[in-house]
Amino acid sequence: MGNALMARYLGTVRSALICFLLLLVACGRSGSLCDRHFRPYADIVSGRMRTPGNTALLDGMAAYNDGAFPKAIPQLTTYIKANNEDQQARLYLVNSLIGAGKPFDAELQLDFMEQGEGRTFKDQIAWYRTICLLCSDQRDRALRSARAIASSQEHTYRSEAQHLVEDLGGE
Repeated sequence: MGNALMARYLGTVRSALICFLLLLVACGRSGSLCDRHFRPYADIVSGRMRTPGNTALLDGMAAYNDGAFPKAIPQLTTYIKANNEDQQARLYLVNSLIGAGKPFDAELQLDFMEQGEGRTFKDQIAWYRTICLLCSDQRDRALRSARAIASSQEHTYRSEAQHLVEDLGGE
């Protein structure tokens, strides 16, 4: 190769490398606070044996695990209509609604959970309500909620809440 051709080739490679590095930096910092802080609740139900009574749940969870939250919503809704007291399934619906960009609908489901028997998912309700506030651009309320969670010594989401407080400029 001639010197001119080699120089042009190295210039092209250098430009491509710079673009690639800028893309990596941008991807690491991109995304809304909602995207950065929302982590779907872990699936602990998909291992169940399929029965006529849980088909909608398992089909919804398959979509949930694929990140296809809009597809999971109708399946989980169908299951919950027949199993209204299943708080765990409702929590997956909450997460699907948040993941599908419907934080107000998710918050309504959290209200049902709060009114339900046992309040088994108290920490999850508080955390995902905070995420709903964040994802619906209610930053001041999300910050207050995250601070309350972060100050609780035994809250499941204490660490996550502290990171959110920092990202919201609350400390």
